[in-house]
Amino acid sequence: MESKKSCCAVVSLYYPDVSTLERLLGSVCDVLDFVYLIDNSDSFFCYESLCFDNIQVVRQVNSGMTGALNRGIKESKFAYDYYLFLDQDSFFEKTVLEKYISRAVINNMKISAPVVFSYDNESVHSGFLSKFDLDKKSNYISVDRTQLSGLFVSADCLESVGLFNEDYFLNLGDTEWCLRACKADFQILVHKDIRIFHQYAEGCKKVFFYKFHVSEPFRLYYRSRDSLRLIFNGSPFNIKIKLFFALFVTPFEIMLTDRKMDRLSYFLKGFLGYLKREKGIFKE
Repeated sequence: MESKKSCCAVVSLYYPDVSTLERLLGSVCDVLDFVYLIDNSDSFFCYESLCFDNIQVVRQVNSGMTGALNRGIKESKFAYDYYLFLDQDSFFEKTVLEKYISRAVINNMKISAPVVFSYDNESVHSGFLSKFDLDKKSNYISVDRTQLSGLFVSADCLESVGLFNEDYFLNLGDTEWCLRACKADFQILVHKDIRIFHQYAEGCKKVFFYKFHVSEPFRLYYRSRDSLRLIFNGSPFNIKIKLFFALFVTPFEIMLTDRKMDRLSYFLKGFLGYLKREKGIFKE
């Protein structure tokens, strides 16, 4: 009889909201063996009030989401069979997470991902997923990329593909890792009936039929810098086109939001940051 597989979660934190974090932990701590909380915050946050026994808090200098997840993996010393990656703005319903983990483990899936929904229960990636859904009867869709938060990966796959690339501080670390995984012949399987809820910064803005995510102005620095990095670092042609288009429409998105000059300034600084080969956190 096969022994029970061990599973842990690694959660990236940055000035977390207590109630949101407690909701996340309430869904994962009873399902998984252990949870690593990697705190990128600059100031002290008291975790003693969290009533969970199987967590470890690690404080570090801000190294972005990729750096936080890598730190959690290293802290675990690859002692677990599976890793669930999350950030503080995501959560599963507990019963859904149990089903997600059980199914992936029983079927020996190397890379699993959920369908992403916003907090207001709107599908975020439905259009992206539909083009891959050739088999309507299957419970899964094989995709070439997905977001980091909610990703469930076996340890042997993680060791084969490698850690997350910390050159991608906030943006596109998920895409870059997924491209490496596909190149190594791993399938990324999205479970069509498994949902994760994720809050995207300030939410979405819709103008007629065009919808886009609105983030804090500083994030536009990482969007332009890291998009250029991935474009010119051997990404497939279809990814290059998608990233070029995203960069092209960003100024139009800026025109439709507040703090226009701040957003435009950060967006342009990202181009300069790429040319200067800047990495890590943005420095004024």
